Amino acid sequence: MTDSPSISNLVSTWDTSVAGVLNGRSTLPAHLDAWLASLRQSYPQASATASLPEPFLGRLDRRPAAVFLAATAGRAYVGSHGRPDFQSLTGVFANEVRELGSYSAWAATWTYFRRPWTSLVSANNIHHRRLQFLRHWHGDDRLDPEDMVTFALYPWHTSALTTRLYFDADLLWTFVFEPIVALGSPPVFTFGRPWFSILPTLGFSLESLVAMGRGNRQATSRTKAVATFRGPSGLQIFAERHPGSPYPPPIEGVTQMQKALANIGTPVP
Repeated sequence: MTDSPSISNLVSTWDTSVAGVLNGRSTLPAHLDAWLASLRQSYPQASATASLPEPFLGRLDRRPAAVFLAATAGRAYVGSHGRPDFQSLTGVFANEVRELGSYSAWAATWTYFRRPWTSLVSANNIHHRRLQFLRHWHGDDRLDPEDMVTFALYPWHTSALTTRLYFDADLLWTFVFEPIVALGSPPVFTFGRPWFSILPTLGFSLESLVAMGRGNRQATSRTKAVATFRGPSGLQIFAERHPGSPYPPPIEGVTQMQKALANIGTPVP
């Protein structure tokens, strides 16, 4: 799948851009700079040089069992507030990128499941929860991090965001959704209320929705709604909404998601 034009463009763009940033170049290509500028509308301190960007994580040379979407790359560990320095431009991850030769080679190693991250920070809860979700969704405990890929709609690290995000749909189709299609259109999952308003602005149509509130036998203690969004080229995104976090639902919630979708006639991959 690495011979796909969209995958090749994704890899070459980020390998070149990350290498430039690590070599001291302070500017990004115009299209990536425009992408970063749109993030600054909600997060003014966003910077190309504050930390290592993470546009995607995982292997892009085969069809994954699932893709997970995040809004941003999350909080950065840059040696402040007593945290170790993993994500600054002189941190552990930047040095690993230099040693491995490219961002894409580094991203394929799934650093959050291995040392030194696991020994110095402990497990990354959100990625581990995604892996647990993936295994339960497919009923296969043999699945490992190499079987999943994540993409961030904003590849730069941020702290918690409380304001509206402004997305450039054309950039996201080029650097997120078209590469997902090129990976074989695996099932794509998102978690949290904001996605129910984000996805329609990016060209996805709400195909099916089931509410899972109090008194509904399909409900869990957390899950409130499950929806299916459909985009071009058969791209399908499953969105789940519960209060409090962008984490996947607990294990019983995975089963309830599948049952809820099946009950409204939505095929579950």
